[in-house]
Parts: sequence; structure tokens; C-alpha cells
Amino acid sequence: MVIVDDWTGPSERFTHWLIRDIESRPSIPENIPRAAMISEPFAAVRGTNNFGSTGYRGPCPPSGEIYTYCFNVYGLDAKLGIPPVSKRDVLEEAMKRNMVQYGGQAIATYNR
Repeated sequence: MVIVDDWTGPSERFTHWLIRDIESRPSIPENIPRAAMISEPFAAVRGTNNFGSTGYRGPCPPSGEIYTYCFNVYGLDAKLGIPPVSKRDVLEEAMKRNMVQYGGQAIATYNR
């Protein structure tokens, strides 16, 4: 599972991407379809981000501001069995029972 978000305050985050049930692979290619359930170029299921859609929505902070984006990777031992467009809170609750590894975090800053 991959969760991408930015922190807009000390305890406030904005989720840009939720993707799970990813088949084992060394990387995720660019330009994958925005559908909630995808089968090409690999099988995966997406959740609903804070834009109210599925799919990755990249950084776009207000002009002149710097935002920090966090890319978190988790290893799960099973598919979650929840609806494809589930929101982050539902995903996090379901993954508690199945998380076997926190794969790490990449942090990047971006401004316009």
C-alpha cells in the first residue's frame, strides 16, 4: 500500500493518493489509469483522496508557499476486502490487522 500526503499543519494532513492491493513489483510506473480498480500495467485498487477522486493528484501548493509531501509504503499480508473507493480512515483501520512491514517514507518539498 502507498499513501501520499502533505502536512498543512502540525496535525492536519491532505491525502493525495491511496493505492493498495498492489501486486508484488519493484516499482510503480508513471501514467497509470485513474480508475478505482486497475488491471494494467499492474493490478491495484485505489481509495478516495482529499480531492474526492481516485488517482494520484500531485503537488500544487499556493504560490509562494513550500509544502512537504510524504510518500509512505506499507507491506500488508492480505488484500483488505473493503470497497475500492474507501477513504483513508477506513483504509488505516483495515490495514492495522494486516500490516507486516512499514516499508519507509520518502519526503520531498515543493513550491511554485
